[in-house]
Amino acid sequence: MNQFCSNCGAQITDTDKFCKSCGVDLHPAPKPNAPATPPAKSGSNTGAIVAVIVVLVIILGVIGFLLVNNSGDDDSPSTTTTVATTQPNTPTTEAPPTTDAPTTAPPTTAAPTTAPPTTEATTATTAAP
Repeated sequence: MNQFCSNCGAQITDTDKFCKSCGVDLHPAPKPNAPATPPAKSGSNTGAIVAVIVVLVIILGVIGFLLVNNSGDDDSPSTTTTVATTQPNTPTTEAPPTTDAPTTAPPTTAAPTTAPPTTEATTATTAAP
């Protein structure tokens, strides 16, 4: 039976191990079966899960930052003014001392004294024009 070399096309016989024209091996050893690669795991989406978590953390951080920085912000600068008010002088009287022992002298009353004026601080916040 006439056969031909698959490399150069020269005529070869069944008993030839190599082509007499080009020297190619006519009966190569069978290749061992390559180990099969394990199939990809279904549900192995760790990269996608990590990406989603990172995006959620960033979004929550931005929302938290905006909430903290915008609390009470009405987009207008404000100034704080402190106003001091004084109350008029009012006389105060002291109560007579109390004792458990009987006294022979009549109780004395203290003369009215004038207390120093008191100052209260009032804080008002106004928006700047």
